[in-house]
Amino acid sequence: MATDLVDPMESVRAYLEAEKSEGTRLAYASDWRQFEVWCDGAAEVMLPADPLLVARYLAHLADRKLRPSSIVRASAAIGWMHKSKGYAPPSEHEGVKSVLRGIRRELGTAVTRKAPVTFEVLERALAQLGNGLAGFRDRAILLVSFAAALRRSELVALTVSDVDIRKRGMVVCIRRSKTDQEGEGAAISVARGNKLKPVDALEAWLAASRIKEGPDLPRDRSPRPDRSQCADGPFSRPHRQADDQAWRARRVAVQCAQLEGWFYH
Repeated sequence: MATDLVDPMESVRAYLEAEKSEGTRLAYASDWRQFEVWCDGAAEVMLPADPLLVARYLAHLADRKLRPSSIVRASAAIGWMHKSKGYAPPSEHEGVKSVLRGIRRELGTAVTRKAPVTFEVLERALAQLGNGLAGFRDRAILLVSFAAALRRSELVALTVSDVDIRKRGMVVCIRRSKTDQEGEGAAISVARGNKLKPVDALEAWLAASRIKEGPDLPRDRSPRPDRSQCADGPFSRPHRQADDQAWRARRVAVQCAQLEGWFYH
């Protein structure tokens, strides 16, 4: 029968992969490849890996002065790969956890945070933007992301239907974010304001670009490398070009304001 040819674990593997974002899966795959190389060099069995072997590997990474966050991720990647193959994750062994705690204590876990953009900095950046179509676009990118405190990924994922413009402001619907991997969504209210006027900036961009539906961000017609497909929107374009636009607009604004760091939100 045709059903005999169906892999009974295919659906399970698909949902297991869906547990993590694409970025996390790529990072885990890279970490696992490095663990494979190390195990090959040590002539050790990597799957299933003995907890003592994983502890040795994590200590090896610490001796190379990798950041504690990178070492923790490597441990998580090893554990995730074991679970995906039906093995008990060695990263949950108390000995491995103890080694990780020691690494954090020894190397430290302090995070260097980027300074947030201020109203004054944003005003100086906006003053450098032109009055053409690109200026409308960049002004909308900066003001909407600032007023709604959006990450770059959240900004480029917006579509026209995600933004409900009202008399006194707008409501921005965030369907999924870095901290909302299960897609519960969130609604962010943004006032029109008396100074920066983010809603006016978005309306000006939509009118100038004649975007009526789909993504909110501009369409850049210059050639770009072909990337994974991405639906158009007010702040996104095919082949992830909008992500480039949002990043570039923020970087240009930072350079104009002669400040560094705040665009990594």
